[in-house]
Amino acid sequence: MKKRRDVTPLCDAIILAGGKPDGIDLSVPNKTFVKIRNRALFIHVLLALLKVERIGTIFIVGPGDEILRELERESADIPPERVSVKQERSNIVENVWRPVLESIDGYRPGREETDASVRNKAVFVTSGDSPLMTPMEVDEFLNGCTNLEKYCWFMGMTPHEVLEQYEPKDNRPGVRLACSHFAESLLRINNLHLLQPFRIANKNEFSEFYRVRHLTRYADIIKSGVGLLKRRIDRNILTGWFEMLLAMKSREWGFNRLSDAIRKLVPLERGERVVGKLIGAPCRAVVTTYGGCALDVDKPDTRQVVEIMYDDWMRYQELMGEGKRQGRKEALQANIRP
Repeated sequence: MKKRRDVTPLCDAIILAGGKPDGIDLSVPNKTFVKIRNRALFIHVLLALLKVERIGTIFIVGPGDEILRELERESADIPPERVSVKQERSNIVENVWRPVLESIDGYRPGREETDASVRNKAVFVTSGDSPLMTPMEVDEFLNGCTNLEKYCWFMGMTPHEVLEQYEPKDNRPGVRLACSHFAESLLRINNLHLLQPFRIANKNEFSEFYRVRHLTRYADIIKSGVGLLKRRIDRNILTGWFEMLLAMKSREWGFNRLSDAIRKLVPLERGERVVGKLIGAPCRAVVTTYGGCALDVDKPDTRQVVEIMYDDWMRYQELMGEGKRQGRKEALQANIRP
């Protein structure tokens, strides 16, 4: 592995590699152990994060023994001093909270009230099922996480214009992904998050929002709406949430013109306020323009497509990175807030 330069890390990272088994492959503990290019999905994520110089220790949270066995197979590429395996707990809050506490030397309950460095501690969180993640996209996301004094949670989002590159075309397989509808663009929440856990007031709502974040099922829409009502949010925010959903469903039903007209009423800032009310902390969206982090493997057909297209899509992202390094910025970045 290429030697890492001496850079002070911005934050530690947590890879969520747990959860219940699903229908992708019942022979493995959960979907993050499904293999692409003969590597478990979470190993792809880990290898990408190891190349991000601003990330320090990487915690992998999931079924501990199984994770260690996978790491043993990849031992030549993984420095053990940078990786820590934690046994998964019952929910995402506990799976994030435990590594955060263990990363603070001598932590005692209540220390965050008197020590600003503890209260403002940031951690990068991602899921373990994004095999197309690249260090370039993670860096792009971290570059957009500014003003940490004001915002407690940064959510990565990918524009539909970027995701079109990964859709089926010209007899080539691809993946179509649902997006949230905002005035600036159609945006999909990807798997990149930076948060300051001690500053998030409603941790349970954070867990629920993370689970239903794409709002593709009616049950998730109802749960999200109930959560907003419990927070007693003002009418303007609730109206914005409803308009965003109506725009999404209008496009789903084929009424594209109606969808575009409605979403013009919902700027991205309004969506940020909705999420902020849910979790009890100010949040900000950070747009990334590579696309790989939005393609999580959650269905058998997605796994098959990613396996087929893996080399082409990774090469596409590398070419994008080369273009950015040479100063050729896409028009998309000028039109959508970073």
